Amino acid sequence: MRAVPPGLRSESKPEWPAASLLTDGLRFVDATALMHLSRGLTFDPLQSAEVLDRVLGGLDEKTGYVS
Repeated sequence: MRAVPPGLRSESKPEWPAASLLTDGLRFVDATALMHLSRGLTFDPLQSAEVLDRVLGGLDEKTGYVS
């Protein structure tokens, strides 16, 4: 798993361009939208974005339900 850029860590103010760059490498997850949806939550969803994307990719390969 890649390291989350410092601007995307929950303890700092989010950097929207960094989220856009992270989104470019993901198939199913939009990191920028995830940042907007998760504001105020106690976990860092961007650290989970790659895991979620991999799980959705595996589900799609196995079942074809995602895409």
